Amino acid sequence: MTNLKVPLKYVGKTAALVPDRFETDTYVLMIDGAEQSHVNPRQPLSIRYEYLQRIDAAIQAAFAPGDRLRVLHLGAGALTLVRALQVRYPHSQHTVVDIEPELIEAMCSALPLPDATRCHSFSMDAAQAVREVRGAGLPGAPDSFDLIIVDIFHGADTAPQLQVSTFYADLSAVLAPEGWLMVNIGDEADQSFARSLTKTITSHFPSVAVAAHPDVLAARSSGNTILAATNDTEILADFLSLWQQTGPQPGQVVGPAEIKNYVSGRSAK
Repeated sequence: MTNLKVPLKYVGKTAALVPDRFETDTYVLMIDGAEQSHVNPRQPLSIRYEYLQRIDAAIQAAFAPGDRLRVLHLGAGALTLVRALQVRYPHSQHTVVDIEPELIEAMCSALPLPDATRCHSFSMDAAQAVREVRGAGLPGAPDSFDLIIVDIFHGADTAPQLQVSTFYADLSAVLAPEGWLMVNIGDEADQSFARSLTKTITSHFPSVAVAAHPDVLAARSSGNTILAATNDTEILADFLSLWQQTGPQPGQVVGPAEIKNYVSGRSAK
């Protein structure tokens, strides 16, 4: 496959899908030269980036192999998790939302999804998509989801409509009673955005946990924090233990009992 370039009109940048220099038959999605996603079409469960490994580990801790999941992906990237979940949960239904209309089409054309993948895609703002699911619905999409994956945050540069409380109220409303919300939050070293966003989310979900490299949780390094939330009354200890064990390592999981300390900066020091 030759290099593929896609103009991203909403962010004014260029996406490029290029062959991986270190591994044959794998590809890297770049956004203005910065690595965004990695795809191994022949081995979709081979996930390179740590933050995606941590989301994948949380999903494995939350669901049993082979479960039929209704999955909402807010943020498409190279559809790395759609591909992985199709292998592990082959009877699932995927709804993908990305504000860049050309990106999803280009990724699916250049690197087709695994056979039998049930996937509907929509080019629209994530907050609008969730409001429509909660209201009249999106054509071909379910009215609630077992798993919602949010991968659209860029620290302080995140779109304002994705930082407000109403967005998370809508997410909570379209999540199934035993469903899970998984959020990737990238931030600078002080982690102020990650902690502020976690605080906002805790006001809408009764059970919230976060996981990251210990230096990220302690605000000693920039990086990605993964948040897992559910409408269940509590996150089971088994989930927290499995998430910790599954990795990647080094990693640290902060459970519901310590979340208040985390958002105030008093934990994980």
